[in-house]
Amino acid sequence: MRRARPLRSLLLGASLWASTLPAAAQELADVTRPCRQADLIGAWQVIRLGAAPGARVDRSDPAFYPHQEYVFYRNATVRHVASQTRITGADHRALLSAAPEGTWAVDGEGSLLLQRAGQTSLERSACLVLVKEVVEPKKHLRSLPGDILLTDSRGATQPQYRRQLRKLDGPGE
Repeated sequence: MRRARPLRSLLLGASLWASTLPAAAQELADVTRPCRQADLIGAWQVIRLGAAPGARVDRSDPAFYPHQEYVFYRNATVRHVASQTRITGADHRALLSAAPEGTWAVDGEGSLLLQRAGQTSLERSACLVLVKEVVEPKKHLRSLPGDILLTDSRGATQPQYRRQLRKLDGPGE
């Protein structure tokens, strides 16, 4: 069964990452599925971050820092660190020992819902899991099964940016 066109349009039409999709002939539904809560539990590194053409990006906003890690816990708490410089082992250990920054859940549509401490707004990201390896033909960038694609609209009608997360080895659950 094919996934509904709106989801495909959401991801393809945004043109955020051609590198996460195989040749145009291959259907998105063949390489992804909606996230489930169990998919996210653990420690993750943001390996790619891209903005849609014309999207406003404030590089001083930690959401757009080039180095980021998330830790999603079974008890629905989350930790996040963002840095302008590479995250070291010591930084990661500090993240694991810090107080949780908020809570998270996955809704029935597979969207990631984040409620950060001290914020009134709920962050919603379309969340997909890659189920097959995908290699972008021009740059030979590999996306692996299990990688997570988070697409954020930030209240806009069209997607504004996407993060690709890859699970880290070791502690974090």
